[in-house]
Amino acid sequence: AAASVSAVSTGGALQWQRDLTPAGEQTGANGGGLAYAGGRLYVTTGYGEVSALDAGSGAVLWSVRVDAPISGAPTVSDGTVYVVGRNATGWALDAASGKTRWFVTGASSRSGMQGSAAPVIDGPRVIFPLPSGELVSADRVEGTKVWAAPVAGNRLGRRLPQSTLRKLFGLVLVVM
Repeated sequence: AAASVSAVSTGGALQWQRDLTPAGEQTGANGGGLAYAGGRLYVTTGYGEVSALDAGSGAVLWSVRVDAPISGAPTVSDGTVYVVGRNATGWALDAASGKTRWFVTGASSRSGMQGSAAPVIDGPRVIFPLPSGELVSADRVEGTKVWAAPVAGNRLGRRLPQSTLRKLFGLVLVVM
């Protein structure tokens, strides 16, 4: 199934399996990913849902729907789950309950990149790689936008100068 999660032992035996396809949805959504923290498995789906599962049993602890399909894996840090939606929005969810703490939006776009990297924790900030081709940095507590930088060019092969990227990240980032 498109939203199926399985746990397999190191010997190859199936431990548990959970289908996270929402009721009434057709199969075929793509995207999503996994993150583990504190005995929980956090799962995102192309159906726009984020779920917390007990890693030992596969029991669903909570499941919430955000406003857009999710292409990439979540990131979990300090009791918060960060996810990126295909509508150029980054969400911060409470890891214990799934309740939305805040969200931040990027530039709207008629088209977007399929697939997504996970958000990155950078000290007091989180960086969301949005499918609109923009990176958005937000304060992890308040959710206020700190900066935004377009990394997708207007034509194939265009990227930001490395000096600009060094200033943003302290390292060289190659955007393809």
